[in-house]
Parts: sequence; C-alpha cells; structure tokens
Amino acid sequence: MPRGHPEARVTLTRFRASLPIGPPYLSAWDARFARCENYLWGVQMSDQALSARDVADAERIAMARIAVVDDEPSVLEAVASILAAAGFDIERYRDGQSALDAFSHHPPDLAVIDLVMPRMDGMELMRRIRERWTFPIIMLTARDDEVDEVLSLRMGADDFMRKPLSQRLLVERVR
Repeated sequence: MPRGHPEARVTLTRFRASLPIGPPYLSAWDARFARCENYLWGVQMSDQALSARDVADAERIAMARIAVVDDEPSVLEAVASILAAAGFDIERYRDGQSALDAFSHHPPDLAVIDLVMPRMDGMELMRRIRERWTFPIIMLTARDDEVDEVLSLRMGADDFMRKPLSQRLLVERVR
C-alpha cells in the first residue's frame, strides 16, 4: 500500500487496537504507532524521529497478505479476524487444495495452515508449497502430540502453534 493511501489509516487503526494495554506499554506503543501512522499518511513531523524499525513495521503490516487455511469455520474466522484486526490483508481457504490452486496465481506473504483438513492435509499442502515457494508457514493443530510439531518443523514449517490460540502470540509470530 503506497504512502498516503486511504486504507493506511484504517489499517493502522486496526494495528493500534491489537497493541498491549496499560503502563508502560501504552505510552511507548502510542508514540510508535503515531510515528508509523504519520509515515504512512505522508505527514512530516519535525519533532518526531522516525526509526527504520517504525518504517519497516508500518510498511510490512500495511502490505502483508496472509493466507489462513482451516476446515473448521469457527477457527478460520477467529484466526482471520485476529489478523485482520492487526492490520493484515487476509485470504481464507477451507481446504488445502483450494489454497494451493489460489497460491499458483498469487502466493501470499505468509500462510497459517491447519494440520488436519479434508482433501489435502496441512503436511501435504506444506510439502507442495515448499516445492515452489519460500514464504513463511505457521502450522496450527488441536492435537497435543509433540511428534506433529517435530514433523512440521522438519518438513519446512517456520513455526507451530497449538489450539486454542493466544491472540497476542499469533499476531507477534506473524509479524
């Protein structure tokens, strides 16, 4: 999203809503958010020093497309809502095959994939993704088996999370 784009303010408002609340986080996050918001809107503030980290965070969040792949509608919507509230552009897929078909036309910047799905499970989807692309993958599962985590990481997952998910941890791992 280019600087000054009308969606930048909406995106950063969602980002702000996802930040930790309460001292000492509020003042530090508010200041950083304001610098990012001003950068994206193209506002020059002489008294605000803009760090390279602020610029990188603002631009990455405003432009990142995240694919969420899960067969369970409630989990799919929950994960998508959490990430959308943090300012990411979300694409939803109900199974691995439809996600893979869509990725061949326009791959995402990151994928959050459920391990157990119909038509094509998360492991097979990840294997096929790794044959063609290198974007990061976060695997999700409701299983409480360490073997799934080890296999996922060995097959190319960048991270692994168990359900139920922590909203803050999910957002931070995607960032």
